[in-house]
Formats: sequence, structure tokens, C-alpha cells
Amino acid sequence: MAKSARGRLMSHAPVAVMVAGIGIIATCVLSFLMLIQDLGLSSLGGWIGSSAESWDSTLVLLSAVLIVCIEVRCGVATLTGLNWGRWGFVICQGVVSLYMVMASFWDFLPDIFHISGESRWEILHHLVVQKLPDIMVIVLLFVPHRSRRFFQRQLSA
Repeated sequence: MAKSARGRLMSHAPVAVMVAGIGIIATCVLSFLMLIQDLGLSSLGGWIGSSAESWDSTLVLLSAVLIVCIEVRCGVATLTGLNWGRWGFVICQGVVSLYMVMASFWDFLPDIFHISGESRWEILHHLVVQKLPDIMVIVLLFVPHRSRRFFQRQLSA
């Protein structure tokens, strides 16, 4: 599909799809900026250095960076009407949520992205609250009739 045709598709995207796509990209960028602001540049380097001390923590950290890059790409794909963008975002959120639950409940994974809580219900509550914006984005991509029709039209085109 030509670049001009993709631009036209984006201009005809339903509001829910545009809000969701921009929300995916903005969430990724803002979370990274907030991490830098919270830690500071020197502390960020120390955090990355301490996370890279063992191979399993390094693998988790690199996977997290890869997931963020994939999420940004899915946001752009969603804005241009590519159906795999919304499914890719759902898969990314499932992988992240599964890892966070496993890292919080069991101690066999490095706890870089660990949710602390006194009970399992409290941990699950914190996870749901943390993932609420992502759940709302998924709802915007899959529930409204215009959103579903927009992606179905792109499949038949």
C-alpha cells in the first residue's frame, strides 16, 4: 500500500482507534520519561548496570525494551489500520501481565518488574490497577462497532 493511501486510511480512522493508537505510543514514551525523571540519568545508569549483573536480569531488561519497541510499532500499525497492530498489543500486554504475576508470586524469576503485596489478592489488585489504561485501550480497539469495522475493512482491502 502506498504511503499516501496509508495517510488517507489514518484520516478516516474512527476516533476510538486514533485515541487507542496515540494512547499506546504516549504510554510507552511517557513511562520511559517518567522512569528517567524518577531515577535521574546517573541513577538510571546504575539501575541498568545492576540489572545487567546476571544473565537472567539482563534477559528480562532486554525483553522489556523489546516489548516497549513492539508496543510502539503496534500503536503506529493501529493508527494506519493494520489489524495485526491491535492483536500485537494484546499479546504484548498478556506477556507482560503473565511475567509480572509470575515474578510476584514465585521467586524463580528476577524481580526487576516485581509487584509487592501482602497477599496474592493485593498483588492482583495492584496489577489490575496498573494495567487499567492498557485494558481501556484494548476495549477501544475491540468493542466499538466502528473500530471492528475499520479493521475488517482493512482486511478485505
